[in-house]
Amino acid sequence: MAAGPQRTSGDARRHMSYGALNNRFENQRPMSQQLCRNGPHCRKYQDGTCNYNHDFSSLAGNGPGVVPKKNLNVESPAFTPNFTPKSSHAVPVKLGISPKAAAAATFTPRGSGTVTPASISHMKLPSDDFVLPQPFQPSQPYAEFVPGQIFVPQQQQEQSHSIQAQINPYSDPFLSPQTLPQGISSLDGSHQQINPYAQTAQSVPGQTFYQDTTGFKHPLNYHLYASVGPRRENMLPYQRASADFFIPDDLREDLHKKSDAALQTFANSTLPQSVEYFHSLVALDTNNPTGQSTFGYPSWVYKATSSRDGHTYALRRIEGFRLTSEAAIKSFHAWKRVSSASMVQVHDAFTGRWFGDSSLIVVSDYHPMAQTLAEKHFAPSRAGRTGSQVVPENDLWGYLVQLASALKAIHEAGLAAQVMMASKVLLTSKNRLRLNGCGVLDVVKYEQRLPTTELQRADLEDLGRLILGVAARNPTANQNTEKALQLVSRTYSERFRLCLAWLLLPPPVTKDDMSPTQQSEQAQALSDYNINTLLNNIADKVVSAFDSTLHQEDELTSNLMRELENGRLVRLLTKLNVILERPESSTAPGSSTNPASLNQPSSAWSETGERYPLKLFRDYVFHQVDHEGRPVLDLGHIITCLNRLDAGVDEKVQLVSRDEQNIFVMSYKEVKRSFESAWTEISKASSAGRSWPGVRDNNGTTAERHKEVKAKAAELAQPFASAIVWTPDDVGITYQDIGVWVPEPWDTRGGRLALAGDAAPSKPPHRGQGWNHAIQDAFDFIEAFEKVKAGKSKQSELIQDYSDEVAERSAKEVVMSKQSAYMLMNIDNVMASPWFKHGAARSPAVTKTAEAKA
Repeated sequence: MAAGPQRTSGDARRHMSYGALNNRFENQRPMSQQLCRNGPHCRKYQDGTCNYNHDFSSLAGNGPGVVPKKNLNVESPAFTPNFTPKSSHAVPVKLGISPKAAAAATFTPRGSGTVTPASISHMKLPSDDFVLPQPFQPSQPYAEFVPGQIFVPQQQQEQSHSIQAQINPYSDPFLSPQTLPQGISSLDGSHQQINPYAQTAQSVPGQTFYQDTTGFKHPLNYHLYASVGPRRENMLPYQRASADFFIPDDLREDLHKKSDAALQTFANSTLPQSVEYFHSLVALDTNNPTGQSTFGYPSWVYKATSSRDGHTYALRRIEGFRLTSEAAIKSFHAWKRVSSASMVQVHDAFTGRWFGDSSLIVVSDYHPMAQTLAEKHFAPSRAGRTGSQVVPENDLWGYLVQLASALKAIHEAGLAAQVMMASKVLLTSKNRLRLNGCGVLDVVKYEQRLPTTELQRADLEDLGRLILGVAARNPTANQNTEKALQLVSRTYSERFRLCLAWLLLPPPVTKDDMSPTQQSEQAQALSDYNINTLLNNIADKVVSAFDSTLHQEDELTSNLMRELENGRLVRLLTKLNVILERPESSTAPGSSTNPASLNQPSSAWSETGERYPLKLFRDYVFHQVDHEGRPVLDLGHIITCLNRLDAGVDEKVQLVSRDEQNIFVMSYKEVKRSFESAWTEISKASSAGRSWPGVRDNNGTTAERHKEVKAKAAELAQPFASAIVWTPDDVGITYQDIGVWVPEPWDTRGGRLALAGDAAPSKPPHRGQGWNHAIQDAFDFIEAFEKVKAGKSKQSELIQDYSDEVAERSAKEVVMSKQSAYMLMNIDNVMASPWFKHGAARSPAVTKTAEAKA
């Protein structure tokens, strides 16, 4: 089958070859059934010579002069139904669909949402410059909002049955699809009733100044520095994956979440503005029902910030407590001395009426995102899934060891915890427990307190009940201890069951009707029922827990080593921004100069200046563009260039000016040398030296020199300031040019020329050692001359060796002198010197010698 030429989609032009192959004479309709292309105004029809049909009454609805195409094309305009009745003499037109319509491209609607009108011939269209706006007429009226008994915003109701769109952290929250109506169907008003109380996205610029709890919150860009799997395990020893350069993702996200929780505050809170020296209170136990708590009073926990040290603490409020004895609050001081890693450290306790009633406030450490063991293992939602709640035995031993460690520290301090229950044990991280709420009952029940020994034995029983409840997955398992222990023995080892039985079944108290032997044995059993006995019996489990802690410490230390010096690039960027485009002035620091002169550009930034390559390097790193002039946002390129600059590698880099007229080929080492030189100059200029170094004009008058020196002496301490200010005006003042003479060996003229004393060594700026050098030079010269005189060596060689030694020795002296000069430029170093601290007293050795001679 012959194939005609292919037509381009959207091209309305007709191809002759295409028509010649497909419009054969036998496939065409009679001419009397084909409408004339010339329309109603055909001249041949007026002359009676046109054989085409001129009945255009069937197209009256589409306007006069509209001539349809011969065949229906897939590119035809949108079909508009005609509701105008046809005339009786109209000839019906048969329309057919071409078989090629099946191969047409898929229809894609345009984004504007408008329909392209059909082309109209011989007809003027109305202008679109002014169009009356059409009022919005929804197909269904909006229903009036009627709030129910339990008000839930509409946005939260829709979240339960709608799929949330994926959040793009780089998108505009006010122009993103999340703020647009969900689908075209919402335009006709067929969605749910309007909620006037719901908080919508901010669309007005002034609305950003008001708090909106449902507003868009940009998520943290974890993907910029956190690696995402899968990860290759078959890498060579010298190869590294992206995950090797960062701390684990779960640890990073956990730390970020804890940081967010610690810094979270509420602006429109009904809580007090401050409680004692704490502010920014945030309620933590909002789901806690009001009622009697473990302490006998309603209890609430808040997070607050201390105004003394700026740290975040947890405040436990005992509502309605009245302090009747000052000794009760003093008994809390003993808890401040208890230190244990398995106990939440307490800091202070006081009473007040900040909440409108008399309340007891207990201050303790705050652990963000911590949950209790009751929330972890006894949550109501987990009651039906007992099979998935089985806690591994190693975790239970870890719980037991940590809580026993806390009890050991408490009991050794002569105290009792009295809060060993699931609601008072915090899970701060994975299998990391801390006993919370300690010391509160000592204050609340001070007058009804029991003997400490009895309370300590009760702590051991409470510890057994707690572990038994977690193991049996039932908080009320202690009500039937025997049955619960049988259930535990089916899942855990016999040793674990025996340990729980020892805790839950303490020896009975000694009675009077017992024999002396029985009383002695009973007393011995009671004395053995303590926390030390428990730890001795589970010593191997304590060692296992300690070993796990050491492994975790090694892992955290390794992760910390990865983050060591992670501020290098920030430090480099800070220095680079301080240096770049910095205006300079040639005036001396401290002089009264017009500030406008500081904005004048420096010659160091010109094309021939020493800092010009830094500008080009800045453009090379941060202002990259592609071949079309679009900015290139390549974070990897920026990090790589800054790391190479910080290391000062020898790799060459091509720096091009913005006008592309200058090109520098420099290594990163050379760029770093220029960078450090510029930073050193700025650092020196920022510190006011006491010797006031700088280049001065020695041609100034004596009066000008007196004025400058006395103005600078005003910042000195007494009596140095007065010594300079009281200097008579007729005293001459000269500027001393301090320089360093380069130590270079000289030509000895074959051993006939030698230098010694001040003529030989280099001149240091401080610590003049001319006398010492002169003595050393004289000794070395005489020793060399005696060897020549004795004939032991040649004169030329000895004198040359002498000259080289003098130059080498003086070079070292210049280095030491320069260091001393920099030290004396800093007044802090001078004041910390032994001479200023201890004075010019004799040393102990000299004093002893003088006393012995006397």
